[in-house]
Amino acid sequence: MGKSRPDTTAPPAATPAAAGKPQQPRRKANIVKSGNAGFNKPAPAPLAPGEAPPPPPLFPIGYKTPLSLLSERCQKSGWDRPSVDPKKGTLPNSWTASVTLKRKNPKSGDFETVYMRPPPPPSDIAVEKPSAMEAKHWAAVYALFRFSNNLRLNLQLPPSTRDYWAALEKEKAASPPNKQWLWSTAPFETAAAAPPLPSASASPAASSSKPSSRAPSASASRSATPASTGPTLTSNGRTTPAPLPKSWQEAPEVRMPTALRDLVERTIRDSLPDLTDADLGFGENGNGAGNDHDLDSPGPGSGAATPVGLSPDEKAVEQHFLSLGFRKGHVSRALAYVRSSSSPTSQHALRSEVMQHLHLLVPESDLPPSFQSSRPADATIRNATAKDREELGRLWRAEGLAREVGVPVEWAVKEMERVRSRGGPALTDEELEGRVLDVLVRRMMDVSPSTEADEEERSKLSEEKLLDWWATNPVAALSKDDKAELRQRRDDELLGLEGLFGSRFQRRKDGFEVAVPTSARGAALALRVVFHPSSLYPAPFVPGSPVALPTFFVSSPSLPPYIRLHLLYLLASAFPSSTSPNSGAWLELAELGYGGVVGEMVSFLEENAQSVIDHPPDARDVMDRLIAPSERASTLSVDASRRITKAPGADGRRKGRQNTLRASPEQQLALKRAYEELQQTPAYQNMLEQRKRLPAWGMREKIVDLIRKSRVVIVCGETGSGKTTQVPAFVLEDAILRGEGASTSIVVTQPRRVSAIGVASRVAAERCEDLSPSSPPGAGNLVGYAIRGERRAGSGCRALFCTTGVVLARLGRGGDEDLSGVSHIFIDEVHERSVDSDFLLLELRSILARNPNLKVILMSATINQQQFSDYFGGAPCIEIPGFTHPVQDFYLESYLPSLISSGAYRPSGKPARKATQAQLDRMRSSFIDRGVNSDDVRSLQALELATRAEKIDFGLVGATVAHCLESSQDIGGDILVFQTGVLEIKQSIEAIRTAVPSSMLSSLLILPLHANLTSQEQTAVFRPTPRGKRKIVVATNVAETSITIDGIINVVDCGRVKENQFDPDSGITRLVECWTSRAGCRQRRGRAGRTRPGVCYKLFTHYTEENAMSPQPTPEIQRTPLEALLLQIKSTRPTANVREYLGNALDPPDVKAIESAWATLRMLGAVSNDADGAKDGGLSARLTPLGLHLAMIPVDVRLAKMLVLAAIFRCLDPMLTIVALLSSKPFFLNPMEQRDAAKKARASFYTARSDLLSDAKAFEACLAARKDGHSALRHFADENFISPSTFRDVLPLRTDYLTALSSVGFVPLRATASDPSFNSNSQNENLLKAIVFAGTARLVRVKVPRAVFDKGISGAVERERESREVRFFEPDGRVFLHPTSLLFEETRFSTPFVTYFNKQVTSKPFLRDANEVPLYALLLFSSGRISMEMDRGVTVHLVSPTPATTDPRNQVVHLRAWPRIGVLAQGLRKLFDAELERELEEPGFGGPVSPAVRAMLELLSQDGGLR
Repeated sequence: MGKSRPDTTAPPAATPAAAGKPQQPRRKANIVKSGNAGFNKPAPAPLAPGEAPPPPPLFPIGYKTPLSLLSERCQKSGWDRPSVDPKKGTLPNSWTASVTLKRKNPKSGDFETVYMRPPPPPSDIAVEKPSAMEAKHWAAVYALFRFSNNLRLNLQLPPSTRDYWAALEKEKAASPPNKQWLWSTAPFETAAAAPPLPSASASPAASSSKPSSRAPSASASRSATPASTGPTLTSNGRTTPAPLPKSWQEAPEVRMPTALRDLVERTIRDSLPDLTDADLGFGENGNGAGNDHDLDSPGPGSGAATPVGLSPDEKAVEQHFLSLGFRKGHVSRALAYVRSSSSPTSQHALRSEVMQHLHLLVPESDLPPSFQSSRPADATIRNATAKDREELGRLWRAEGLAREVGVPVEWAVKEMERVRSRGGPALTDEELEGRVLDVLVRRMMDVSPSTEADEEERSKLSEEKLLDWWATNPVAALSKDDKAELRQRRDDELLGLEGLFGSRFQRRKDGFEVAVPTSARGAALALRVVFHPSSLYPAPFVPGSPVALPTFFVSSPSLPPYIRLHLLYLLASAFPSSTSPNSGAWLELAELGYGGVVGEMVSFLEENAQSVIDHPPDARDVMDRLIAPSERASTLSVDASRRITKAPGADGRRKGRQNTLRASPEQQLALKRAYEELQQTPAYQNMLEQRKRLPAWGMREKIVDLIRKSRVVIVCGETGSGKTTQVPAFVLEDAILRGEGASTSIVVTQPRRVSAIGVASRVAAERCEDLSPSSPPGAGNLVGYAIRGERRAGSGCRALFCTTGVVLARLGRGGDEDLSGVSHIFIDEVHERSVDSDFLLLELRSILARNPNLKVILMSATINQQQFSDYFGGAPCIEIPGFTHPVQDFYLESYLPSLISSGAYRPSGKPARKATQAQLDRMRSSFIDRGVNSDDVRSLQALELATRAEKIDFGLVGATVAHCLESSQDIGGDILVFQTGVLEIKQSIEAIRTAVPSSMLSSLLILPLHANLTSQEQTAVFRPTPRGKRKIVVATNVAETSITIDGIINVVDCGRVKENQFDPDSGITRLVECWTSRAGCRQRRGRAGRTRPGVCYKLFTHYTEENAMSPQPTPEIQRTPLEALLLQIKSTRPTANVREYLGNALDPPDVKAIESAWATLRMLGAVSNDADGAKDGGLSARLTPLGLHLAMIPVDVRLAKMLVLAAIFRCLDPMLTIVALLSSKPFFLNPMEQRDAAKKARASFYTARSDLLSDAKAFEACLAARKDGHSALRHFADENFISPSTFRDVLPLRTDYLTALSSVGFVPLRATASDPSFNSNSQNENLLKAIVFAGTARLVRVKVPRAVFDKGISGAVERERESREVRFFEPDGRVFLHPTSLLFEETRFSTPFVTYFNKQVTSKPFLRDANEVPLYALLLFSSGRISMEMDRGVTVHLVSPTPATTDPRNQVVHLRAWPRIGVLAQGLRKLFDAELERELEEPGFGGPVSPAVRAMLELLSQDGGLR
């Protein structure tokens, strides 16, 4: 410390609290009592019993210490006082130290520094000592030898250091020629003569440019550091920007107010990982210095503070940013973050990444002048009339204090109010500010109960103790003599400091300050000490009261606040013994009351300030220390939970599963014995008798033998043959009997959840196992099932029934890409040719080559055997004859006339589909040929109406079911009704209850069956029907295949199905209701003949079956867009080329369809734009976290993105409406004869410059009108030209999309669209418009003519624009809003951008469903990258929808903004992606929004808060 520690037994001065104690004689004036200089040390007090004696002195009396000798040599050489900085060593409980020599260049007047640090172990000259003071002395010896090895100074050193001097002499003698510069006796000249780094001299232009206004660092100032080659610096340090191009001049301006900027910065910084010294690439001591003794070190010109292990590119980037004026520590930290999170492939990419991290890491006040905003986003404007005079004065005083000390204004206001409330209203401004400073110092000490400070120290230094003590008004209780004594002590302190520091000491009205020299240009620094009315410094400590400490802060007109605060923290933390590097010596000095503490504090700043300036701390940690201890624990725990400690894996995939096909002989034998015992039970024997009646049983040996001999087998079996339930059981039982059951693992895929559960339950029942939800699956159960979100399978499961999606998930996110834990995989109902099944077949073909133990069995009732056999290299096929009871078909022609004649059904409405007269004639002839009387006009008209219908007639459904019940009343039996969706099921149930006689309703059990039900609700339909009742099951096509509902003898087939179809006009996939295939109808009728003869009532005619229904379903892969399939492929095979991969499919899709789908994914941000994916046209790029989520939602990818964002940002209800409207026909009618009235009606709902939000508002109005009854709804729709049919279409679509979200866990299964937890932001129009833009990803530029003003009586008045003057442009050229768009007549736009969902090209390219785009939607939701350009702004590179194989033209959007805004937006986007990635593993949607989402919401709500 430069001064010895005073004796702690010095008597205290008199204070009121010490009244009655012996008074010490007053000291004479003008005698300095600082440290132990100038007064005789009293004899030490005797040791108390058990007290350890003090340690012996470090060096014998009579020798100069190494520190004092080093200071003498520097003073003789004309250098400044050296800084010796102790640090933790590499060994446990050890210390080392470094030395910084400083001088002022006599020629240039610039400060120069040379940094010296002993090498780390195992070097013979390493410094590793048990205490910090010993380390400082030995480091001083090291520095002395470095520049004074020509002198025999070892004779003046204490004997204990001479061995170290001898070791240094040996090191010098053994040094190679390239290390001789280490021992130069002129260290500053040697450093100046050293050549610069190669990266620093790479640019000739850089060497001639002017230096930055701020020195990059002290350690780097030894060598010439190139400055920026950018614009010329002005006298105030700012750059003079070049004239902006026209594209930038016309660019819109984006702003971010200070409050929002602070929120975003805090959110991003809290998410950054906490880097250790090793992460930062520093040496073992963590001080950021390199090792001059390293053989690879290039010499003194390299800059000793360069982190170890930098690559040439990193060194060049480091020098670049140092030349721009960034601090050394900030650049090192930014490089460490980039190194830990990514691997830039070029120096340009590395520079861009480091720039972004610097903008995040460096506080705004510490940015180099050329990077600071020349035009703040908001100015602090106060209106004196808005606040009373007293309140305004308090605010000004708080701002003044905050500006001087470096604390936030909000903190100063809060603490001033807190101190005022604890000290009474009589506090003067000077006393109030002084007390706040004391509270700040005590808080920085952090002696709260959660720290290591003991109770005694806490009572001396606690801020709460100080506040309580002030409440007793101790200063007012001082006597006149006490006050005189206090003044005398202060005078003594001031005189001593003035003599010690000379001109650096300055008296001030309220205290004094001492300047602290630094080597950084313009970094003036001073320690300010304030003597406010409540201060008793210096006064001796009185037990029971706080220690009187100096009231101080660090003052600097140029250093940023957080660095000043950190220096204050370092000074404050040196007082408590638990955190003090001097073992509490300063606290002992303060307790004595003789002064001397301030001198030690100044010495501390001289030694450490420059290191802090060069390597500043993390601003987050500095600001965290301002939080009160009572608030700090909860805040820090929340922050810690948000921070990321490890970067996620490259692809986020789980580790592969262990192979589970191995089993010991004992396990095989145990399983065989258990099966043999099962065979002897009566229950099993009963089930066995039922199984033997199935046709598959007779072919058991052939099937098992063929599967045992072949890798791939095709099994064809007609309905009722037992293939689905029996073939997997045959394989399992054969393996058990052959002693291989424990190493057999069978997976059977089903196309639907219901069939997976139903088939698994049946197979389990045949083995006398229970899969009911009421009890957990037994450990010995061999059969189980797994569907999305539910798994019922014991640990010993050997036959797992699941949906196709579960297997695909196992191949992808499950990590078992080779199905190494599966011995047999059965693909049931393979004839349906869904995208999932075709994709699984494609995967299995490649898995068979990698997994030699896997066997594949394809099963179906109807299948093109040859095509599948050829696809798998000539796989053998076996056919099982079917066994079903006869089923009698009744088409509509056969029973509709009787329904009409009996009055059970009355047709209504008009034909929905147009038909020519020839078609009508053919229909009528078909009806008559099928038995309809040609004179029965009503029946013929009704049949024609049903044939031309596009929707289901629920009245006909109810009448048919009632007719079925009546006609089968004698024989009984249950009824299965096929419908298309959940809403249609509800309407059918209502129609049935209406049509069936009330006397019969009590005997009916009507149950729904669809995929949205829980497993318990689904299994209810399979339970036996209670005696005396008849069961009616109304189901979707989940009941079409694989499942058998006992008791069903009647089927009512609507003949329709909902399937995804691509709409080329809008470019989206719609869930469309259409006619099913004839093969599907055969599957449905087969449900009636499983247990006994049945009847099938068809709600369509022979004419419809022959002319509207296709023989087989078209492979889904060829009739739908491929975005969803590509997402599945990339989630399973992250690096696959999708075009080459799909070329191997059973029925490959068109190449153009693949490229178009891939371009859409790029445009939506579902695939990344990394370098790896760009090598083959981008078709090998990986999925983004958003893309991984979209891969799980079975709807159009653009709509899926809107739904995902709606769930995350809590605006679900309106976005469900918007998505449903986009999937439907126009919501408003536009009749030719009433076009103006229709336009006016729609305009009444106009809102937010958005067609879609306006239509959603109209839909909400319809819902409100419906509450008053259907007639009120009808009247409202007619009055406002709203399409009733579209309104009815939107209702089930909203339900379907909500179901899609709940099926993948984005919302709870039972959540409703209006659930408050998912609609807290539903009124945020900017958010809704931003999400619409995120889904469309199309941007149109709006050009509004310049404002024209006319002279008026009251001044200039802006002339109204005409809508025809507003123009719209896409990258390809001009486009036009469709006249039906509500924005067609809009002349004022908040932003110059709109988006659209549908474009039609007729005479012109017309845009429909237009929507204004907020500026922050571009920054936060666009898929393209964001780049920052100095003195210009931010550029958003939107991805073009052009296919990847052609020349893509990316759309570039310029935004005039402070580049820091672009960095913050980029940071939020990365943080949002990281959260989406975490949600893949741990879904948590529905809870509180994350900090990143909250920040994005704040930015979007008012588009930055300035509109």
